[in-house]
Amino acid sequence: MLAHNEEISIGYTIDSVLNNKLDRPFELNLIANGCNDLTVTIAKKIAGDKINIKHIEKASKPNAWNYAMETSKSPFIGFIDADVIINKNTLEGLCKKLEENPCLKVVNPKKEANYENASFFMKKVYDTYHLRNRPMLNGAIYIGKKNFFDGIYPMPKIIYDDLYVALHVSNSEFSDVEGTKVTWKEPENIYDFLKLRKRIECGRLQLKNLERKYKTRLRFS
Repeated sequence: MLAHNEEISIGYTIDSVLNNKLDRPFELNLIANGCNDLTVTIAKKIAGDKINIKHIEKASKPNAWNYAMETSKSPFIGFIDADVIINKNTLEGLCKKLEENPCLKVVNPKKEANYENASFFMKKVYDTYHLRNRPMLNGAIYIGKKNFFDGIYPMPKIIYDDLYVALHVSNSEFSDVEGTKVTWKEPENIYDFLKLRKRIECGRLQLKNLERKYKTRLRFS
């Protein structure tokens, strides 16, 4: 779990992870990068010895991603944002999908945006963005095979880790998984929405440069 100043949401995210039952050994690691709020304190209070916490001074998601890769020994590694809710049985469902399909490199759950408190206008905007019935690798949570992640390590200094991962998988190497779901809260007003879109477009510009470097086309966006 990668987190930067997520004191508002870290509690319900950790609860949703711990409520998942897995038929395999499981380790929850929190990489707190540049946190100067109560993220780490809340995580310790809620999870106790069920979570391993590492605090990195620099606020950098790629830096946190790389640290997770350097310290993880599991054949499957999952990257989870600290402001989402994962439905029960989602983690086991994702791991089973990887086990049963040797051709797959990375999987993620079905996605559901929570914008119940948004204005009527914003709900129409989100309908346009999210009611497209197509697979999409998203950064809320994705799980992949460690040998695949080893091949794309280290992650460069970019805004969106999921789009970097997407550069390295073909359509046949990625899948979202039926019976799994992740929910996240979207901006509720136009100001926050435009701020988010600006960040997304900056991320896309970074990825365009990487597309030229890897001589491939971004398949999920």
